[in-house]
Amino acid sequence: MCVLQVPGTVKSSMDVVLDYADRYFFTPYIYPTSWPEENVFRQLLSLNIISDVGGALLYLITATFSYFFVFDKRHLQHPHILEVQYLHIIHLFYFHVVFVNGIYVVLTKIS
Repeated sequence: MCVLQVPGTVKSSMDVVLDYADRYFFTPYIYPTSWPEENVFRQLLSLNIISDVGGALLYLITATFSYFFVFDKRHLQHPHILEVQYLHIIHLFYFHVVFVNGIYVVLTKIS
């Protein structure tokens, strides 16, 4: 999906999300004023933060829904289930989402 910004130029939807996040959150609260918005490292960091937070919210919402409405809790009585199984699963997810999003952001920014 593309959105027209200025006549003759087209911005992708991710650019629109990045512009809003930069204007209302990243510029006033996170980045120093010495970093221009055109800085590629700032854009990579912003895209990585946006995709990490979005991925985490999507995972937590769907996993919570699945746990309460789909998951059969009788499986928790199995002797091979660890006491900290949930923490282990969530830790693995966060590690992998940060790693995959970092690679994705770098590859999309290069091309």
